Amino acid sequence: MAHIPKLAPSFEADDVLKKIDSEEIRCCIAHDGSIAARACLSFAMNYLAPKFGNTMHTDVLHCYKMEKQEELLRNYQKAVIKSELEAHDLAKGENFKLHLIDQTYGTEKPGKRIVEWTFEQEEAGKGVDFLFMGFKGTSKADEEDLLASDVSYAMAYSRCSMVVMRKDPVFSTPGKLHWCVPVDLNKWSEKALFDALLMSSEGDKISIIHIRISQDENVETQQYYEKLVGRFQSLLTKPREISFQQIRHGGTGAANDIINFVNEQQCDIISMGTNSMRLMSEKPYLSSVCTGVLLQAKCPLVVAHYDETWSGVISAESRPRIPSLPDAQPPVITQ
Repeated sequence: MAHIPKLAPSFEADDVLKKIDSEEIRCCIAHDGSIAARACLSFAMNYLAPKFGNTMHTDVLHCYKMEKQEELLRNYQKAVIKSELEAHDLAKGENFKLHLIDQTYGTEKPGKRIVEWTFEQEEAGKGVDFLFMGFKGTSKADEEDLLASDVSYAMAYSRCSMVVMRKDPVFSTPGKLHWCVPVDLNKWSEKALFDALLMSSEGDKISIIHIRISQDENVETQQYYEKLVGRFQSLLTKPREISFQQIRHGGTGAANDIINFVNEQQCDIISMGTNSMRLMSEKPYLSSVCTGVLLQAKCPLVVAHYDETWSGVISAESRPRIPSLPDAQPPVITQ
């Protein structure tokens, strides 16, 4: 049976919540040998794999050029990465596969090849739910650093949600995560919440937060999400500790408000949504808030891609959008 990622999930039907803990999941990990890429692999194997077991399928992609191997530090070399991952490959069987992509004669960036690979998988009925990539930016990384990265390209053009990591995370409570899900009254915020529920385990804490700005919006948002939290508590087969709270706008930007909450509450991971229509409308692919959080956060960030118009790479409506992948990323300057 073909696996199709849920790009526009809705919480209106009770079955969505009842079945979320029995969903199959497909992950793709871009592995270039860096500390951040190894952190992605560690998170998938040590946190997600125990939850999903045989319903989790993991593909690890390593793009390489043979003529560059001797110039690379040992951890970045194809032979070392292959050797390290062969044990996983053998132990997991069909559920774990290493793919070595030879780009010796290619000119395209690894980010573009990785996105194309996810499309190829969807054509084969193996759609990717989460693409894991390491971001090498330092704690002082800015928008130019993001723009120059393969992460930027993948976030702009991949259809699956992304998990971006800088280093191997240290969780405040081993085996249990504290999720932070910033929301507004829009469908991509719900996609971020869906992804957090899909990836989280029984007993995890999920803090749904909304930055208070407009009083009318505050009341409506609070009523909506408090009702949703009540449904979660009654319908999820594996309960989490889920709460909703309003956060006072500190006056220095919503991204700073979110980061302050994450630091003060010792959150382990953040999930934020983005609407794919931003890029189609010639807007930056991330909002200024999401970009600010990505650049400041020390913990992993899930960028949940919401796309209600995407019907799959094999559909007549969506297929024309595939061949037009550009060689370079779009601007990340936010507005």
